Amino acid sequence: MKYKLNIKNIPKYLSYVLLFYIFICALTVTFSFVMIIIFILMSILLYLLSYCLNHPYDYKKESPRFFNVFIETISILIFSFFSIMILINTIYPMQYIDKNKNFDYIIVFGAGVSTDESKNIIINKRIETALKYYDVNNRTKFVLSGAKGDNEFIEEAFYMRNYMLSSGVPNDRILVDIFSNNTYENINNSLYIIKEDMINRNRRESIFGRPFKKDMDFFIYDNVEIGFLSNEFHLMRIDMMAKLKGVKKPINIVVKTTPFYLLYYEIREVLSILKAFVLFQLKIV
Repeated sequence: MKYKLNIKNIPKYLSYVLLFYIFICALTVTFSFVMIIIFILMSILLYLLSYCLNHPYDYKKESPRFFNVFIETISILIFSFFSIMILINTIYPMQYIDKNKNFDYIIVFGAGVSTDESKNIIINKRIETALKYYDVNNRTKFVLSGAKGDNEFIEEAFYMRNYMLSSGVPNDRILVDIFSNNTYENINNSLYIIKEDMINRNRRESIFGRPFKKDMDFFIYDNVEIGFLSNEFHLMRIDMMAKLKGVKKPINIVVKTTPFYLLYYEIREVLSILKAFVLFQLKIV
C-alpha cells in the first residue's frame, strides 16, 4: 500500500522534530532551562495546530469554534514573527566584513561555560577567533567580558583569560570584565574599561589625537578601532547597543556558528532582543 502524506499532519511531525532537536541541544551545548521550555511550548502549539487542521469546523453552518480560531491565529502570529526576526538577524551581519586587522581593542563576548569541555563550543570558537587577531597584530588588546552564571563553575571572562594565557597571549594584552551578566552590561563595562585603559596609555605613551577626556560622560570612539567579536546571531543586538553607547560604526568580527545549532541560538536571540526592548536597553532610532 502506497503511503500518502497528509499535509495537515506536517505541524505534528515538526513538533516531534523540535522536541528531538532541543533534546540533542540540551545534551551537547550549555544547558538552558528557559530554551527547553520555549521549544516544548512551540512543539505543543504545532501539535495543536495539526489537531485543528484535522478537525476543521464548518464556519458556514456553525459559529466559529474559539479553540480552532485561537490556535490557528496564535500559530500564524508567533511563527511568522520568529521567521521574520530570524531572517533579519541572519541578513544583518552580512553588511560587516572584518577586513580591518589593526584593532586597538577587541571585545570578546562571553558565553556559557561548562565543566564538560565538549559543551563549550560557542565560547571556545570565540576565543580561537580572537587568537587569530593576536597572531597578526602586535598592539591589539583583548577585553574579555562575562560574569559567572548560576550554573557555571568559573567567570566566563576568567575562563577566556586562562585559555588565551595558555595559548601564549601575554597578560598585559588582556583586560578582564567579570561583572557583566548580559550583552548590555558587556558593552557598557567593556567600553568603560577601554576608556580607562586609553587614558592610562596616553599618560605613559603620550598618544595624541585621541578624542577623549577623563571627565567625559559620553566617550567618543571615532578614532579608536574597536572590534566586537561574537557569533553572527548576536551581532545585530551588539551593533544596536554599541551605537547607543557612542560607537558610530562598530566593527563586528563574525564567529561562525555550527549550522546545527543556529536555530537554537537564533530563537534565543529573538527572545533576548525582545527582553532588551522591554528593559529599555534597545530602541529604534
